[in-house]
Amino acid sequence: MVGALVALASASASASASARVRLLAAPAAARERLFALLLLVLACASAAARLPVAPAAARARVRALAMPLLVLARASAAAGLPAAPAVARALPLALPDASHTRLVLQDEGIAWLRALRGPVALVSIIGPYRSGKSFLLNRLLDVDCDAGFAVGHRRQTQTKGVWLWSAPLPRPSVGGARALDIDPGAEPPTILLLDTEGIEGAGATGVYDDRIFSFAALVSSVLVYNVPEAVREGDIEKLAFVVELAAEFWSRIGRGGAPAVGAGGDDGGTGGGEGARSPPVWAPPSLLWLIQRDFLQGAEASEHVAATLRPVPNPSGDEHVARLNQIRSSLSVFANVAGIGVPQPTLERTRLCELAAARQLPSAYVDRLGQTLAYIHTHATPRRFGAAGGGALADFAERALSALNAQEIPSVASVVATFNAQLVARVARAHAAALAQLALPLSDDALRDAHDALLRDARARLLAQSFGGNQSAAELDALAHGAFAARRDANFKASHVACAAGWARCEPLLGVLRAALLPSRRRLDDLLGRCNASLASCAGPAATEYMQRAADAADSARRDVLGQFDQKLSSVCIFAALALVIGARFALRSAMLEAAGWAALFLLEVAPRLDLLGGGTDRHSRLLPADSARARAALGAYEAAVYNPYYDLDSLLAYIPFLVIGVLVVRFALARRRRALARARTPARTPGDERRERERRERGGDAGAVGAYCGGGSSGGGGAGHECAPEPRVYGCSGVVIKSD
Repeated sequence: MVGALVALASASASASASARVRLLAAPAAARERLFALLLLVLACASAAARLPVAPAAARARVRALAMPLLVLARASAAAGLPAAPAVARALPLALPDASHTRLVLQDEGIAWLRALRGPVALVSIIGPYRSGKSFLLNRLLDVDCDAGFAVGHRRQTQTKGVWLWSAPLPRPSVGGARALDIDPGAEPPTILLLDTEGIEGAGATGVYDDRIFSFAALVSSVLVYNVPEAVREGDIEKLAFVVELAAEFWSRIGRGGAPAVGAGGDDGGTGGGEGARSPPVWAPPSLLWLIQRDFLQGAEASEHVAATLRPVPNPSGDEHVARLNQIRSSLSVFANVAGIGVPQPTLERTRLCELAAARQLPSAYVDRLGQTLAYIHTHATPRRFGAAGGGALADFAERALSALNAQEIPSVASVVATFNAQLVARVARAHAAALAQLALPLSDDALRDAHDALLRDARARLLAQSFGGNQSAAELDALAHGAFAARRDANFKASHVACAAGWARCEPLLGVLRAALLPSRRRLDDLLGRCNASLASCAGPAATEYMQRAADAADSARRDVLGQFDQKLSSVCIFAALALVIGARFALRSAMLEAAGWAALFLLEVAPRLDLLGGGTDRHSRLLPADSARARAALGAYEAAVYNPYYDLDSLLAYIPFLVIGVLVVRFALARRRRALARARTPARTPGDERRERERRERGGDAGAVGAYCGGGSSGGGGAGHECAPEPRVYGCSGVVIKSD
């Protein structure tokens, strides 16, 4: 007996992999009871055979075989999970068949799901292909691209079918649980993430996309819809179809069209201690829209979702608008609908994995991931399909996928609808491309007129090529309005850039007018004209603001220049006359120019103050009447000298001191040169010349000097010819003393 039991235990330990999975899938209490019963049978057989409880070797062998299974059962019961792989990885749950039109359930993923115990919640992400769904899930799991769900950088879709992550989504800490309104004492659900193949991918049919969409919505507790930029009408129609599909699926189960899902327990749908029960009423999962658009952040994304799902006003009772509203009303069954705007982490999509591995993703993107994770943990309520646990969920997944593959429920898209949708997309792209060709900036009216004209052409093309009348006109209008809104935003930015650039060129010119020392009406007109020319490219929404700003600044500059024109002109003339006096006296040494300067100073400053010309309070009215030809000629000459196409004298004032210094230096150098040339022309005197000159003066110079002084005759004669005064006087001539009687 003992040998038979030992052999039985050995055979059980060497069973196949599938048998071990089914054994692990049993409840922990049932597994412990199984091993306890095995030991009890061994003890009873030993007692019946009048043997000791069992030979020591046999007991040790049975214990060695049984204890690992007992430990595994208890650990599995405590964790609610089967023995996980050494490294968490993605497991295939359903893959496409050869024709890529149906899904085939995979044993690896379904066995893992079936072995789960305790409450289980699935979170699926759906959306267009190449929209970053797998990368987003890897970020939620905090795993790198090479270790998580497959992420590719090609145009073809990377994920095929439906994949399950083998480890649960990490649960927030106790503080995080309180912040998320999660009961820390409640049994935490096992939250698993599902990655799905992107819809509308190349090589996939519409019915295949509908199967993936419907399967994810039916088995998930939270459905994450990842969309680029905005919620489209096609996305709303697909969701409405999923709601109708779920209601039809459950009604067929209730009519007996399929075995009652959830009627059995965890072990293959049988037993479980809970008995058979009717399938519960199906409720749609919580819906989270992830909108990949930078300016849709926080509450704005939720407002965008709410506005998109709001019924369209239909005062005329149009049947197409009524159909749109009917689709929207079918989505009211979603109890929890939210939207989160997720900005693009980078424009270089090939660097996403590199940035994630280096922890260099933008903080705004990380914050939105935190909001997404909080929403999942708050709304991931485990679904019950007759019994709790992964077994019932696995049974439901099998039956749902079987029904979808059998096409028991019709597809959402027909050939005509698909053609019309593709036509609408092409026409909308052509409309957006035509809008993009418009040169910006434009005025709001011009941009709207261009949009209306292009939209009329697009509608005419759509009506001419589509089937079924105007069924796609509303979708085209929505897409065209979105393109127009984007172009209007671009026009607003371009208008501000162009006007700001023009104002940056105009403002310094107005500053030159105010700071000018030499007043000039010609400068005023020229700089204001150049300012207006710099603002010629200013158009669009910002043009009114900048044009008003430029007009106010120009009026202020004109008042300043013209209001101080006479005063500044008088000051300039007085300063010029004074400079002429100083320059003529010390630099030019010209008496005529100096006299002209003094005359100008007298006429400009002294005569008006003394009212010599009879001008009264107007100091210069008598000198140069404003309407006289002299005044116009003088003002014209002044304007031509101060400001002309070749130079602006006001800008050259800073160089006048250097010019004066240069003139003085040149004059001094020329004077020195003239003195040097004069000395060079005079012959040099030798010592012999100087000696002969002294001897000559000693011989005849003194007598001649005396004779000249006294009025006598020859210079060398005696005293006979001298007639001097009677009084004796002493004359000194050339060092000779002559005493006269």
